[in-house]
Amino acid sequence: MIFLGRSNSGKSSLLNSIFGEKVSNVSRKPGKTKNLVYHEIHKGKAYVVDSPGYGWSTINVSVKEKWLKMIKTYLEESQRL
Repeated sequence: MIFLGRSNSGKSSLLNSIFGEKVSNVSRKPGKTKNLVYHEIHKGKAYVVDSPGYGWSTINVSVKEKWLKMIKTYLEESQRL
């Protein structure tokens, strides 16, 4: 399962709530999650993935394009979904 959404929309906070502990970094500043972050569940039988947000972060265009490509590739090619 992958969590996608705008920057600073609460994706990491939701993951922390689901797991009942701090597994993802949370910040008031958009754009802190910079990579796909895998959280193993059921002893490696499943993963929950936190992704960089889109839309509101103030990062430069080339970084946004890199993140978009990374997420698109994951969605198209991942055997874990």
